[in-house]
Amino acid sequence: MKIEISNEQIYEHFETHQSKKYKVPIEGAEPNLINNLSRLSICPKCLEPQGNMTLPYGQKVKQCCYCNLDEFRGFGRNYNYSTNYTTCYCCGLEVVTSGFRWSSFFCRDCNEAIINFNNAAGRCVIPFDSFSEMNGIWFHKTAPFKDVVNDFNSQTDSESNLIERLDKHRAIILRRQLKLLKLPENASLLELSKAVIGKDWKQVKEEAQLDTYKYMLAMPFEKYVETPMPPPKIESEFTSEPEISCVFYTLVIRNEAINQKYEGGLKAFVAEHRTQYNNDITVTCFMSSDNLYEASEMLQNKGLKGEEDFTYFDATAMSRKKPKVETIPFKVKWLKGYCSKDHSHVSLIRQ
Repeated sequence: MKIEISNEQIYEHFETHQSKKYKVPIEGAEPNLINNLSRLSICPKCLEPQGNMTLPYGQKVKQCCYCNLDEFRGFGRNYNYSTNYTTCYCCGLEVVTSGFRWSSFFCRDCNEAIINFNNAAGRCVIPFDSFSEMNGIWFHKTAPFKDVVNDFNSQTDSESNLIERLDKHRAIILRRQLKLLKLPENASLLELSKAVIGKDWKQVKEEAQLDTYKYMLAMPFEKYVETPMPPPKIESEFTSEPEISCVFYTLVIRNEAINQKYEGGLKAFVAEHRTQYNNDITVTCFMSSDNLYEASEMLQNKGLKGEEDFTYFDATAMSRKKPKVETIPFKVKWLKGYCSKDHSHVSLIRQ
């Protein structure tokens, strides 16, 4: 018996699996979602969605696959690229929004997994988007141009190679998932969405995430294996040193505040969250500012106070700032820090 999937279910599923929550109801952000998904079909050659559709503000456009770039027409108005939908570059199961600044290559589940992987690696091994800042690459206007341009170009060249490799993976994983779903390679995005709704894909996504790690690390791409490569170790790490090094978006918390206000104290906190800590402070680094703000909000809900109990800053931007920052100018009185070549280092100021 064929189970009918309602438009409401499609809207809900689509919204739930985007890497960022919409600030308005999904019907308002994507009023033409159902029609667009039905009109966009997967190109069986390049596995990229293509077809006619209507943008949220009413403009009718054609999204071209890689095989038909000669028909390319710019979307304009908030779009960096002429695409509005694609499939998750990691799991291949979810339809995700694309083409505008801050859009991610991944669905929400895979985005979180990629963030954890990059955090564990200490750098952006797997890009989130075509936009460099999303991948931790900045061009600092205050820096001497001659000193920074070569480093910036080197990073963006490497980023382009990684994105190209990731795009090849997108086609490989999508072709595999279409077979799993028993869908034709020219299926519409609506058919893909309907085939995915109502089923538990956790294990399939985890296997796809492991395959993505291997593929991006230039390891042989394999089908599902009995003993897949384990994910990066993301357990909390203790150091007896007074200083803790950090990169990316960094959250620093006083251990005294955790013990006083967090249920279960420091022991419970480090068991629940990937973090570095010593006898004085706990430091957590995030690739995404969204995850940083979510963690900050969680701490406030637990009763910890910003500035008094915790603070945060962009460690990578600080360490790359020109002229070199010798001492980080924290607003809080209990924390001090300095920068080395690629890292920032923080420690507690003892009263």
